[in-house]
This record gives sequence, C-alpha cells and structure tokens, in this order.
Amino acid sequence: MKHLLHGFAFLALVLGGCETGGGGVGARRDPADDYRSATYDVERHRRDMINSKPDEPFHEMNQRQLNWALERQAKAIEERFLDLERKAEEPLPPPSPSPIRWMVLQPDNSLGFAVNPGNAPTDGTWTKWAEQGGRKLLQFEILNGLKEGKEITFYLTGKRKSETLFRKGKRNGPSTSWRPNGNKQWERHYRDDEKDGLWISYNEDGTELRHTTYKNGQEVKEE
Repeated sequence: MKHLLHGFAFLALVLGGCETGGGGVGARRDPADDYRSATYDVERHRRDMINSKPDEPFHEMNQRQLNWALERQAKAIEERFLDLERKAEEPLPPPSPSPIRWMVLQPDNSLGFAVNPGNAPTDGTWTKWAEQGGRKLLQFEILNGLKEGKEITFYLTGKRKSETLFRKGKRNGPSTSWRPNGNKQWERHYRDDEKDGLWISYNEDGTELRHTTYKNGQEVKEE
C-alpha cells in the first residue's frame, strides 16, 4: 500500500508539472498570465501543505509542487519586467488624427469642416460638436477674422451653459453663466476684455451670494 501511494504521488507530481503548460513549442506566453497562474498554484499548494500531515505520503509531493510554483512565480515576475523594458524601448506609434469636431456656416451659406478654427478662422458661424453623441458644445460668430456677437456654450444635455458678448474679438458687455439645473451661476460685464460694471455671484438655489462693481478692471469700493 505504501509503495502504491508513493506511485500515485510520483504520477501526480509529473502531471502537476504539466498543468499550466500548453501553447505549443516556441509559443510565447503573456508574463502577466504566467504570474497569475503561478500565484494561483502557490496558494493552492500552500493550502494543501497546511491540510496535510508531515508523515503523509503526499506531503513531500505538495512541498515539491509548492517550490516549483514559487520558481514559476519568480520567473514570471522577471519576464514581466523584461517585457516592460522591451515595450519601453519600442518606438511610439504615430498619433491618431484629431477628430473633426468643428463646422462653419460661411456667409455664402456653404459649410466647412475643421479640426479647430486655427489662428485665422474663416468668417461665419462656428459650431463645436461633442465627439460622443453629436451634441452642440460651443457656437460663435467670426467677422473679419474676429469674434463678433454672442458666444454660447452648452452642456452635454443640450442646456445652455453660458453666453458672452464679443465686439471685435474682445469681451464687451454682459456675460452670464447657468448651472445644470438652470439657475444662474454668475453675471459679469466687460469692456474691451476688462472687468467693467456689476459682477454678481449666485448660490445653487439662484439667490444672490455676493456682488462687486468694477471700473476699467479695478474694483470700486462701496462707501
């Protein structure tokens, strides 16, 4: 009986050494997969060691299998580092082209498309669209190469987010922002891109939080 048990132990050890093989001769495995497999075997054999008695025939087999799994785990860690080093030395892939997300309705009613408006945008109504879902995010007018009129931004839900008035490329006049719930977030006024006039901030419920008056970019102290 004792010889029979040792025979089973030897057979299990041989079969255990083949349990994570595969892929054919010369097949290259993912080091991360090897590490996960070896770690699973380490934990399994450790449990077997705990549950078996030192004098049992399978105890020695479990010890050998555990040692072998630990060796595979260490080798997988080393291969993983080598794999990361190889990837770090590989040239980066060329950048993917930017999505065309801008559309311009030109004065002659023709449509143009661009990745971005650039430094010298064409006259017309420019609209920026969300990459996902095709929602309008931003819209403004260009006249003689400069922003003119209202610039409007939108939430992804389609709700209006802000409106700012431009004249000859600079903020001139009121600028208003709304929260996603529709309440005002702030109201501001500009003159040639400088703070000028009453600025009001609002709480989330739409009630006034604070207000400040500016003139030529400087705060006007209240008396």
